[in-house]
Amino acid sequence: MTTKGLILLGAMCALLHQVTTAHPLRDSDSSCPPEPFRTALFKALNASYPGLAAYAAAIQRNDVEGACDALAKYYEDANTDAWLRHATVPPSNTYAQAADAVLQDHYTYYGVSAVVPRLPSGRLDWNFSGPNHDVQWSLALNRHFQFGTLTDAWLATGNATYAAFLDALVEDWITFAGLPPQGSSKYPPEEYYPDWVLLDAGIRMGVWPIAFFGMQNSSTFRRSTLLLMAASSAIHAEFLTKYTVPTSNWVATIAYGLASTAIAFPEFTASSTWYNVGLTRAALVLHDGVYPDGVETEMTAHYHAVAANSLDKILEVCILAEADVPKSFKGGVEGMFNYLAYTMDSKGFAPLNGDSDLDNNTALIVEQSRVFNRSDWLFLATGGAQGVLPEGPSSTMFTWAGQIIMRNQWPHEKAAGTTDTTTWMWFSIGPFGSSGHAHMDKLHLSLRAFGLDFLVDSGRFAYEGDMAVYLHTYAALTQGHNVVMLNGKQQVKTPAVAQGPVPASAWNITDAYDAVCGNVSFDGLTAADDFHARSIHHERGEFFVVLDRMYSRAAAATMETFWHVHPNVTTTWHAPSSTLFLQSKFGSEGVTMVSSLQQWENVSIVRGQTKPVLQGWYSPTYSEKHPNDAAIFTRSINSGSTYMAWVILPSRSGLEHATVTVSSIDSDGNGAEVTVHYNTTSGPSDVKTIHMKLC
Repeated sequence: MTTKGLILLGAMCALLHQVTTAHPLRDSDSSCPPEPFRTALFKALNASYPGLAAYAAAIQRNDVEGACDALAKYYEDANTDAWLRHATVPPSNTYAQAADAVLQDHYTYYGVSAVVPRLPSGRLDWNFSGPNHDVQWSLALNRHFQFGTLTDAWLATGNATYAAFLDALVEDWITFAGLPPQGSSKYPPEEYYPDWVLLDAGIRMGVWPIAFFGMQNSSTFRRSTLLLMAASSAIHAEFLTKYTVPTSNWVATIAYGLASTAIAFPEFTASSTWYNVGLTRAALVLHDGVYPDGVETEMTAHYHAVAANSLDKILEVCILAEADVPKSFKGGVEGMFNYLAYTMDSKGFAPLNGDSDLDNNTALIVEQSRVFNRSDWLFLATGGAQGVLPEGPSSTMFTWAGQIIMRNQWPHEKAAGTTDTTTWMWFSIGPFGSSGHAHMDKLHLSLRAFGLDFLVDSGRFAYEGDMAVYLHTYAALTQGHNVVMLNGKQQVKTPAVAQGPVPASAWNITDAYDAVCGNVSFDGLTAADDFHARSIHHERGEFFVVLDRMYSRAAAATMETFWHVHPNVTTTWHAPSSTLFLQSKFGSEGVTMVSSLQQWENVSIVRGQTKPVLQGWYSPTYSEKHPNDAAIFTRSINSGSTYMAWVILPSRSGLEHATVTVSSIDSDGNGAEVTVHYNTTSGPSDVKTIHMKLC
């Protein structure tokens, strides 16, 4: 017997044990789901809905089995949800590789793989938190993306094993989870985690209709299981209607779950209520949780994308169902994708800020460019191979979020052999963020050049489990970013939400240069007005200048400047020239960073440090960590203002040589003349003096 055959034989044996041992809940010939789900289902249905006459008649004569049979027949024959229904699939013994791991209870979430154990009863251990003991892993398991995987496998192959396994898995989870908790009027009690977390309930309701209607023509997937899904869908929708949360990406996902359930099951009495609540909440996300510039208020590109995708799914399912959508809804969703399009680097990667992964949005933006008829997005996503060149200078400012992307040019065509000559810098002067996903990263900058990462954010590591300490004691804090600390104090977390756009005087984008400035204060200092101000000047196509002003009222203070470097970059400090060299390990590309301060009391390059504190770690995706260089510059300062500047020169063909000096300070202390002397390996030397304003 082949390996595939052994896998399926093992799966069938497991199913036989599971169905006969773990679930002696009902007569296998009955179409009715077990209690309390049958009562919940009958209670939720609108018996006068078109197509339910046979069901209503059976209920009238108190024929429970007849009512279940009629209801199952209704779902099989109804003309609802045409986009989810499929033609009858001919049976076969062929396989779908993507689903075979599920047959072995083998799952991969956040890059971490494990076999979920079975309990003595034969049930899956839905509370299993993976090898890293991270509850987020179990939450992912309970989101039921595997239901869609098994449905797709059955539709592609007609192999009854996939339908039978899905049947058992659905019954297993629903009877395990039971009815949702009855908490306060605002939040459900968290002790019911992970099966009744609001976010995950919303995600499930986006997945379940795919399986429910995809299995209508399967003779293996029992009618009683289909009706069990219908009952639990109504229970889910009531649960999602009753409770809410303040976090925008959660609300958007819950809103999609409600809209999806309402459209999938119009025969439920409350379906119009679920739909209206879902659309109302989605509109509130756009009004209260998204700034006028299209940026979601949590200040994390990853959860911005989560919210945008959830709202887009509402738009998509409403269009398919020819349901009404508020006129402003599409425009709000378009604004959110506009942020994702215009923050991509030359390879399509989003910023890594707050609790984010290094997400690639290329395929998403190509798709959305067609949905919203945005040829400029298509240009950005394809590197100019398709679409129309965006208008104006190649940098972009999001004024409410206080985020700027500084580019030397729009990305070139992504063709074989084409050299990537773009530089991309992300810089934040905006609010902290509206949820726990925000980090103390104000005035942080990330630098990517020639398709490579050089200066990086630390990432998010993990929320729970063995790796969570890297987030909570390092990555979310000030020292996990490319910023300056004063006396070892953390940045303040205020304001959490912007009350207006950043002043026009704080930024400027022209054909020749970009200029932007911001400031932040520190928590726990005696003087409330001690602060760090940072200004960046981008001489387009040539270099960046970073001007820092540290202001302290203390007679003596200590400032620490942090530069975190990608793991694939070698870091070298050359003290005589006050130069930090960043060299790619795989090519000639590099970045030269020159300090105006000639004497630092201490310069250390830390990599993968665990004691006395975590430092020098990088997490591009959840549950992943790598040691990376963190260059830390320490100096004592006196009361008043201390100024320092860095010139940053990216180069494809070798490291540059330069000097930078703070030539003079404005009389009010809120600006300075900075002179840059530089020469390149490919051209003559030059001198430029730049007036830089500090905010």
